Amino acid sequence: MLHVISEPDEDYFGKAEEKKKWLDQYRRRVETFLEQYRRELIAAGFPAEAVKTSSPLRYCPSIASASCRNSTTLNTDPRARAAGVVAQRGVPVR
Repeated sequence: MLHVISEPDEDYFGKAEEKKKWLDQYRRRVETFLEQYRRELIAAGFPAEAVKTSSPLRYCPSIASASCRNSTTLNTDPRARAAGVVAQRGVPVR
């Protein structure tokens, strides 16, 4: 599963410390929900070694282009790719 953290523009925060604080907090939230989805997929029968998560920080004028750049790091098992889409849409895995 992939969640690209879109790097905020330089002028979004007044100070570098504010940006770092925001990124740290956001990364923790992302890691928490990715781990929750990972556990749900494992509970649904996916092998633990087949469920990978990634949350890279990227400059993202387009989330689609950022996702494509990360496609080589995702599992190539078609079931894993499908599960990532299902988890992102909030559809229950059966």
